[in-house]
Amino acid sequence: MATTDSNGNEDIEEDSPTNRIKVSKLPSSATEDEIINFFENRRVSGGHDVEFVDYEKKSNTAFVIFKEVEAVEAVLSKTPLLFDDTTIQVEKVHVEDEADIEDFNRCTIEVTGMDQSSTKNGVMLYFEGKKGANADVLNIDFVEEEEMYLIRFGSEEVVDECLKRSHRLDGTDLYVRKHIPLQPEATYAKHAFVSGFNMKTTEEALRNFLEARSKTDVNKFIFGDIEGTAIVGFKTQPDIEKLTSECKNRQLNECFLKVESVPVSKSIIVSNIKPGTTKDAVMFYFDNERKSGVTGVEDVDLNTRNNTCIVDFVDCEVVAPVTACKKVHTIEGSTVKVEIYYKCLGGTATGDGPKFKPLDPLSVDLGIKIVQFLSNSNTGKEEVNKVLKPCYACIQKWPSGKSATITIECTLTADTKDCKKLVKTWEDDVEKRLKNLWLLYM
Repeated sequence: MATTDSNGNEDIEEDSPTNRIKVSKLPSSATEDEIINFFENRRVSGGHDVEFVDYEKKSNTAFVIFKEVEAVEAVLSKTPLLFDDTTIQVEKVHVEDEADIEDFNRCTIEVTGMDQSSTKNGVMLYFEGKKGANADVLNIDFVEEEEMYLIRFGSEEVVDECLKRSHRLDGTDLYVRKHIPLQPEATYAKHAFVSGFNMKTTEEALRNFLEARSKTDVNKFIFGDIEGTAIVGFKTQPDIEKLTSECKNRQLNECFLKVESVPVSKSIIVSNIKPGTTKDAVMFYFDNERKSGVTGVEDVDLNTRNNTCIVDFVDCEVVAPVTACKKVHTIEGSTVKVEIYYKCLGGTATGDGPKFKPLDPLSVDLGIKIVQFLSNSNTGKEEVNKVLKPCYACIQKWPSGKSATITIECTLTADTKDCKKLVKTWEDDVEKRLKNLWLLYM
């Protein structure tokens, strides 16, 4: 039965039904999947089907929502529970208690940058003192993998005042900010990440296979640089769980496909960058809304070898990648190509099909003397091709006359394991092997 407080507002009794629990003191190595599996195992935890998990790794705390309220009492009846040999704390959470979760976040700060000599007690005493927050610390936890303290105070006002000051402890400047809890990873509703198919699989075969099992049309493929990977765009939202199960039970060209949701990307990949363009030039361009139409750049990873870069935006600017792809961009006089960057694909999202593209022969200038020597020596020819074979290269035709150049053929095919990955470094691999070989002749 519900009760009322002094203001006449209805409260929920502690023993009222709820399908939610708060799990704290989880081991730092715990993952969201492990938490789900743990609480769906009746023998181990007493739980049942889990509907949702909000895992805050920084504080080793998770909020678990079951599909049925009976699961909560069953879990509590088996406490204390051991998770990977660690005793975890489990308590009920009512819908009305969600305000407490928000209060925890608003009243908590993150502290990093401590000196190695700083202790937990020393940090607590500092923030309770006049130079810190000048208020009682209700709770302090050290998140080892982040090398960070989570410190909770009694009110949001204390946090606000604390953030206005600079902080220094044990001769080191501290970095202090309001606690930002991790949010569940957003995913694209009509996309799936598919992996595990081989290079012999045609786009049409892959399309037919997925459409038959998803019961919806495939609109597009974006094939990755990692062999056998693609993001698949569907006409309507597929049931990822059902599609995953279907693909586990049926092979495509002797391969079982793995299907996963696609996390919303906060990055773009920029190609065709003018040689000599600096990382700062790219960053300043995409962080200037007047020039690029977007802002909020968090990091830029520039690859000067192939004149591409990956631009990451802050979490609050997740629409920036989509916006950036809709515009034409010119950086230092060169028109660049901008695409959404999908980390799961391992590189540029070109959209090219899974067909392998053979490399053109590589011409190498070795000098007339070396070429003539090798051309007239069967043993020398065999030795060179023996050295080149592990990197999928060979010299099929040796030059005659006074030539200083040899032509090296690529022997990679669609049947070669990881051929797409090997293509990227093929020229470098060949040149390294030749360099080591020529040292023996010089």
